[in-house]
Amino acid sequence: MKESAIKKRLPYLLIGIGLFITMCNVYHIDLNTNMRQGMNFWRALFEDNVLQYYSVNVDSYNAGEMTDKANYGMFINIINAVWVLPLYIAERLRGGNILDAFAARLWGKLFIVLLLGLTVIYVDKLAALLKYDDKRRNYLKVLYVCSPLVIMPVCQVAQFDILGLLFCLIAVYRILQEDKKGFFLFFVLAVLSKDLPFLVLLPVLLLFEKNLFKLVGIVVSPFLIDKLLELPFKLADPAGIYSKKSRLWMMVDFLTRSRVNLLGGVEIPVIFLAMCALCMWAYYQNAKDLSEERKQKIAIMLAAVGMLPMLLLTKANAYWCLYSVPFCLLLVMSREKKLFIRIVLERFAAFSLTAAFMIHATGYYSKVAGMLPEFLLGDKIDRANSISEKISDFFLQEKYYNFWTLSYAAYIVWVVGFIYYELRELSVIESNNNGSPLPWVDGTSKNLRILIILASAGAFILCNMYVILGFLAALWGR
Repeated sequence: MKESAIKKRLPYLLIGIGLFITMCNVYHIDLNTNMRQGMNFWRALFEDNVLQYYSVNVDSYNAGEMTDKANYGMFINIINAVWVLPLYIAERLRGGNILDAFAARLWGKLFIVLLLGLTVIYVDKLAALLKYDDKRRNYLKVLYVCSPLVIMPVCQVAQFDILGLLFCLIAVYRILQEDKKGFFLFFVLAVLSKDLPFLVLLPVLLLFEKNLFKLVGIVVSPFLIDKLLELPFKLADPAGIYSKKSRLWMMVDFLTRSRVNLLGGVEIPVIFLAMCALCMWAYYQNAKDLSEERKQKIAIMLAAVGMLPMLLLTKANAYWCLYSVPFCLLLVMSREKKLFIRIVLERFAAFSLTAAFMIHATGYYSKVAGMLPEFLLGDKIDRANSISEKISDFFLQEKYYNFWTLSYAAYIVWVVGFIYYELRELSVIESNNNGSPLPWVDGTSKNLRILIILASAGAFILCNMYVILGFLAALWGR
């Protein structure tokens, strides 16, 4: 019995080790700014005036403690502040910049990884709601946590997008249980955390709510609440809050850079056309007339697709791909028929996109200063750091441009095919096929396990490839 329990828990232990090692390897500078913003809340509260919070951040920025000015709303600043309170206390006791310490950096990342664990709970809840069996639910959770498109945003860049995703998952879960009030609450919390969940949840909202007055009220609520939370700081510290970058307008800028020339030369943001088409399709679906299974699948599909126009049609940051991963995987795992090849295609697309990110956004995977590789390599760290730059510079040469950008193309082809397939399947919801063999791929449990083990190990290796190559270069003296 004891040996069986150990065998059952071993995969999760190995995943935990993989996540921890990846956390230790890379430190992206955005995490430094985010942690400092949380610590500055306590600095403003105990050493100054809490309503002068944004001016405190300006001072911190001018002192070189942050690489960017404060740009989050007070909701996420307060959540962040609660977690980094021990760091504020430690810095006051020891002096200096606590964020230069390896342990402090791990503490900041630990919060993001714990949030990932909470998202796993709700991914599992959604899978149970969709009546997936225990085996498929376990496969789903492993594929989600071990996706390279999750490992990078959580363990390497360590952005707060995982908090927004958590609220998105809870909101979708609540609406599928016909809890509109719960959905509204977590819709607001999601958008207060980050603006991007608005794109994920808006089509889902339109599927279930048809009253235009209620729709307008729900849509504007998070932005209104954010302004109300900001109002005391704006009145007490107008100069400080003026320096705060507006996340909303920053997002608008990102969203509207890609335009199409229509109607006599008018340039219209292409994402606006895509989102409007998606939202109109969702609005014209009558959830009350749909079967439970069809309604659930449409809601999951809308949440998965809602973020894709942002990823495919705008100048998006690499870590924003996180939002679509769990919803796409819920659809991938929705049927046993052709499950093996469906997983193969999804993993291939994820690995291909990650390879493109490693060339175009090298720093997300290679910034090891102050982290475990530097402690292990010592003076050889500069040699290790240079390997990622050399690889990136090589592929970014003009003559190789059309070659390496095919990595993006593979993901786009998969997305288009995936959406087409899911839309086609919506016309006829099939029952799970538990007995008949797959047409040309053996999808036995053994083969699926081997595939998932290899894909999971490969994801950690790929995301840490620059670190691994850096170690080898340093040890070999090249």
